[in-house]
Amino acid sequence: CTIWRWPMPNDAILDTVVEYHLGYMKGCDLLERIADALPQPIDPTICDAAVELLVREVPLHRHEQEEHLFPLLRERALPEDEIETWLQQLYAEHVADEGAAMELVEVLPDLATRTPVADPNTVGYMLRSFFEVFRRHLNWEQHLIFPLANARLTDAELEQIEAQMRIHRQGLRAGNPWAEQLSRLPGLNEQPRARR
Repeated sequence: CTIWRWPMPNDAILDTVVEYHLGYMKGCDLLERIADALPQPIDPTICDAAVELLVREVPLHRHEQEEHLFPLLRERALPEDEIETWLQQLYAEHVADEGAAMELVEVLPDLATRTPVADPNTVGYMLRSFFEVFRRHLNWEQHLIFPLANARLTDAELEQIEAQMRIHRQGLRAGNPWAEQLSRLPGLNEQPRARR
């Protein structure tokens, strides 16, 4: 069984990245809430927040890691770290996650109507397939990639990565910040629970 531990251990330096990961985990909880509620119609506010996760945050996750963290980690890793194997797996998962996210974006708006979902089993399967895989992906990054980054990168390099991510997000957050959307939804402000 897998136990999801949040937050990162106290020696973690990538605070900004961990903060984003916590938000993604809350997004997975939101998708699980939708799946559990089917076949009943879903509150449009919840559907909007879910679409925002899938359209905006999943691609941001990929961009920030592949543009800022992974290249520097590749330069600094030691041969025994076998970083290339790990990164290729993460690259492949990022592509798959984005594809699955876009499929969900096509069906989520229909859930906010006033009529029960026509095929709740298929939609529920799609939702569960996405959030279970994405949770595992985040957990793998937290327990393998982040500790390696803390071990191999200097404090200055880690601070530079975080600064690049903050700058990138500041330019994109104007008007509809996803974190604020999540904070307004009841039941998603507590720490993600342990999962078995």
